[in-house]
Amino acid sequence: MSITIKIGTYLEIGEHIFRVVERLAENNLIIRRIIDGETRTVTISEILQGYADKTIRLNIKRQEVLKAFDDLSTLPDLTSPEERDYLARMNAFLSEIVLTKCKRTDAALNRLILDVAARNKFAHWPSATTLRRTFNAWTEAGRTNEILLAIFRLKSRRTNPIRCKFPGEVTEIFGKLVEDEYLVREKCSIRGLHTSLKKAIKKRNEENPWRDQLPTPSLKWVQTQVKKIPKYDIHRGHHGRDSAETAFAAYGSLTPPERPLEFVQIDHTKADVLVYILHRGKRMPVGRPWITVAIDVCTRMVAGVHVGFEPPSSLSVANCLYSAIMPKIDLLNSMSLDPRIWPVCGVPAAIETDNGKEFRSEWFREACAHFGITHILDEVRRPQSKPYVERFFGTLNRFIHRLPGTTFSNPTKRGNYKSRKEVAIEFDQFRKMILRFIAETYHQDLHTGIGIQPLRLWHKLVTEFPTLPANPADLIVLTAPARYPDHSLTGRGIELFYLRYQSDQLKEIRRQLGDTKVLARVNPNDIGSVFVLNPLDDTYVQVPCTRQDVAAGLSIPMLKVLKTIIADNGEVPCEDSFLRAKDCLSELFEKTLGKSRTVADAQRLARYLSIGTAPLEIELLALDANDELDEPGTDVVDGYMPATTPLPIPPHSSVAFQIEHVRTPVTNITTRPDLRSL
Repeated sequence: MSITIKIGTYLEIGEHIFRVVERLAENNLIIRRIIDGETRTVTISEILQGYADKTIRLNIKRQEVLKAFDDLSTLPDLTSPEERDYLARMNAFLSEIVLTKCKRTDAALNRLILDVAARNKFAHWPSATTLRRTFNAWTEAGRTNEILLAIFRLKSRRTNPIRCKFPGEVTEIFGKLVEDEYLVREKCSIRGLHTSLKKAIKKRNEENPWRDQLPTPSLKWVQTQVKKIPKYDIHRGHHGRDSAETAFAAYGSLTPPERPLEFVQIDHTKADVLVYILHRGKRMPVGRPWITVAIDVCTRMVAGVHVGFEPPSSLSVANCLYSAIMPKIDLLNSMSLDPRIWPVCGVPAAIETDNGKEFRSEWFREACAHFGITHILDEVRRPQSKPYVERFFGTLNRFIHRLPGTTFSNPTKRGNYKSRKEVAIEFDQFRKMILRFIAETYHQDLHTGIGIQPLRLWHKLVTEFPTLPANPADLIVLTAPARYPDHSLTGRGIELFYLRYQSDQLKEIRRQLGDTKVLARVNPNDIGSVFVLNPLDDTYVQVPCTRQDVAAGLSIPMLKVLKTIIADNGEVPCEDSFLRAKDCLSELFEKTLGKSRTVADAQRLARYLSIGTAPLEIELLALDANDELDEPGTDVVDGYMPATTPLPIPPHSSVAFQIEHVRTPVTNITTRPDLRSL
């Protein structure tokens, strides 16, 4: 028989037994005396010399190691509840073997184990092999509890000797390492986690007495424990909470609505296309417009839409709600479309939005209360909470990505495509294309989410007339969302924006109530008149400005520019100074056009000119009536397309056909099959 000196080998030096615990450089070993944990350093040469002199014995049997615990007379006083439970359980099995003189075969021991476990109501019991080995060691060592306790502690790799493999302290150390090193963005590998665990346990063992030494788990144990960690926790640690919520989110409503306009989702997106506007015969690229959409969850019909350069705000939401509530008959007729292909109108019962400030504003709360709408706020930064409107944006972007000047969804997909050089769509034409896509394509194509065309499902489920505002004046909340409460009504009328507003109806209110406070509402696109709430009958009265030469057609963004000009001139804001500032405004616009070619400046100018800031039903109808975009001009951008060449949009053609022929005049267009027969 041969013996190899390695970590774990037992040595008998004199009257004491030692265990090799660590191997150092230059053939040095650290050995620990098992009786009290004292450590010392020896060399292999010293061990070999002692082995030759017969002062060191290497072939140490397990029973001899157990006998070394016989001198620990205080050991039972240090037992824990787990150890006392182990002693009671093992004594019950061992004493039964002695009393019954049971044979130590597997069959006999298994019968004895089941009988004792049932009699004592043990929840756990050892196997026949474990009981046989324990009985032999217990018998050879004198049948003492100290030997059983020594067996438990010597091979203890568990707090609960039956169910757990490692003590709770090891599990605690491992859990802390998982939180600090594995479930983080700068994660370590599982092998690295195992290395850190070994170092942590080694450091703890250096501080603990020998009786409390902790075992070191294997790499396989670490791998098994990591597999038990929930996948969500791993993804959240490696990629963040938002990514985990998106990856493990449950999509779709648990209780889908049963009737149209019972549940509507509203959200914004930036169109993946560059457009231009015409200003004084010149073409100005203004970048990507914003699109606000309200979609009916039940039928997937688009209830309302707004396209403009105004970033997400109360104004864009108000325009979208106006579009959703009002019938679209005049708008569709102006585009030579059948009104039956977009019949959605009415006040929705509930609206679901994200936590944008425009949806948490006082105006939006007032508008919902005014129309009796239930407002549902989603969790912060959870776009998957509104899957229906987000899916529509994906469908809309696939259409937009086929337009000239598209930016695509990301730089990788765009590649070397020069979006700015390919700009060929005027802003108002783009809005009409969006409306045509919704009415002619989206509403009439098969929707896989509902298994039917949205328009057909709408006609199938609509059984009663939609809910509309009882009084058209109620729409003032949407067309004039800017709210200015507690304004003094005096003999001069009311003063707002350094301007005076007066009318006969306002005078009558003052005759009834005297000098009082009133609520005024303003359309941000036109401060030429305001709407004052009559406290006598809760209706709104339109009050014009006394200086229409100053206020007519003036927007609030434009007013801010005028105030800047007045301040630069060292003047005080008043009616006359506003009039003088308006004369300087054209020169300011020329400087913007001539010196600054940035998209941000062009978008700012578009907002100053109130382009894309009114509801589509109002603005597009006004443009068609005034025919403002058909002014003669010869400006050419990049030698590509004259500024006045309109993008051909045939009145009854499919949008796909329009895109393919977007740069050339189109004639002899056949009508697209649709669902107008419904």
